[in-house]
Amino acid sequence: MVSWFIKAARVGGMGMILGATSVATQAAEHEAFFVLIPKPGNTSVSSQSSNGYTLSLATLGSVEAAQRLAKELAAKGVTAIELSSGFGEDGLSAVRDTVGDKVRVGLVRYDWK
Repeated sequence: MVSWFIKAARVGGMGMILGATSVATQAAEHEAFFVLIPKPGNTSVSSQSSNGYTLSLATLGSVEAAQRLAKELAAKGVTAIELSSGFGEDGLSAVRDTVGDKVRVGLVRYDWK
């Protein structure tokens, strides 16, 4: 199997591909971590793979952007998405509704006592 790793960013309202690499990989697990930074145009995704395991890290400006990316990654075989605490319960529900039962979706929570 060949995997493509694309590094992209949104600059001034325009999407830009910063680079792409193809790598031969074994059939593997692909997981993602989404960080919410609620500012327009703040989208960036990068992926790394090692020993059959792929991790994608995304910074996203909105829950809607997270839903779009989650749908795309689910179609490409991502098995789990972890959301930063900034998404909250509403963001968790929205992303879960988008991918259905195909992908495990979790939310990081902090107990600041």
